[in-house]
Amino acid sequence: MPFWDPCSPEVLHALKGLIKNEDEIPEARDDPHFVERTIKTLCKRMRKGATSTSEELMRVIQTEDRNSDCILVPTVLDGRPASSKGTQPHFLCCKLWRFSFLRSRSELKSQPQCRYPYERKMASLCINPFHYELVYQRMARNVPSITVPNVDYGRIKHVRKEQDERMPIVTVTGDELRAGFVVDYPTGDGGSQATSPASSTTSEDMPRLPPLCIEGEMPPSRYPLNSPLAELSLTDLDEVMDMGQASSSIVEFDEMPVWGTLIYHEEAKEVGPRFLARRPFLLIDGYAAPHTEDRWSLGYLSDATRPANIEETRKLIGPGARLYYIGGELFLECLSSQPLFVHSANCNQRHGWPPNTVVRVPPHCNLKVFNHAEFAHLVNETVSKGHEAVYALLSLANVRFSFVKGWGGNRYQRQDISKTHCWIECHLNSALEWVNRVMKTMNAPRLAHTSYT
Repeated sequence: MPFWDPCSPEVLHALKGLIKNEDEIPEARDDPHFVERTIKTLCKRMRKGATSTSEELMRVIQTEDRNSDCILVPTVLDGRPASSKGTQPHFLCCKLWRFSFLRSRSELKSQPQCRYPYERKMASLCINPFHYELVYQRMARNVPSITVPNVDYGRIKHVRKEQDERMPIVTVTGDELRAGFVVDYPTGDGGSQATSPASSTTSEDMPRLPPLCIEGEMPPSRYPLNSPLAELSLTDLDEVMDMGQASSSIVEFDEMPVWGTLIYHEEAKEVGPRFLARRPFLLIDGYAAPHTEDRWSLGYLSDATRPANIEETRKLIGPGARLYYIGGELFLECLSSQPLFVHSANCNQRHGWPPNTVVRVPPHCNLKVFNHAEFAHLVNETVSKGHEAVYALLSLANVRFSFVKGWGGNRYQRQDISKTHCWIECHLNSALEWVNRVMKTMNAPRLAHTSYT
């Protein structure tokens, strides 16, 4: 039987060839040698184990067999400090051959069939990537309930949504997903930039990353005076009424199984069936692959009347974008070679930008577009203002973004997203349904608490 060297060039090449989406690994985009160096690190660990370890790993990756046996490497037990997330072999295997977007080993949990999981700190460690799954973080426990005083709020009036003639636009570059930021905003107009150092609350498992840079066409210090959300700034809210003066109802947050409903548009036309997002990670690309729970390929959606210019734009979507719904926060990452153009009222409110601001997200950058805890705090503080103020918050639970073609600002002729060739509308169902129940508890008219319209 020939000697099998787990560190031979043939083994390294074979393992690298089994990586399906190397371009989706964030570290590989910044360091072209990341994948090769990581595989070499793994092979050195496998060399200390059984001679057939690398063979078993390749077979499992190819078959994706969750019922396969554990693949073992020896655990470091010489008193050295525990390895960081970047050197734990089970984390590296999962990142290379299953979940390219992994940030920390805390996002993984072993499965019942695994006899040597990382959590048990045994002499041997299982690195079988199909013995680990993602931790689906539920955030209901982190979202405060809403207290609705049982008082007469009166009848709701029509809420007029006004916007500037020209929608402001800013460009963000950086990584909000993998590190926290404290943002210093530009004070001047057009082309100014500001950097933000990484937050001191960054986890030990999170790497220090380049600062978030923002350039814009307007000073983002306050909302326009004619904005329907201008009076909803947290610093300007009135004191909540004395709860001792009236009985109250508690509206608890319920996380829905389908966290998001996504609608694909080509200009003003809705194309294809709506996508119901259940998984915490969703890839949206321009290819023609069949849909799965964690992948929505827009190239698979056909339209016999599609104009040629839209068809050309669709070809440029490529790897597209990925949504991360983690712990009550929604992030949007641009994987394409073309930027994304995003409108998120929740994001704009957090940064102090005008609510109609469009954010340009360049390739390989990402943006936090929604935060449930912030939304809950704002709803709770707004209840005392009545139906109209709560109703105005519905726009914060919707996110829209276009591919390739920009809109808004002075640099684009298109001032409405419905003029762009390919765009997505995302309804955050848990937040919308929560507002529905708050409005019903406030005895608002039926029309007022139909947040999906």
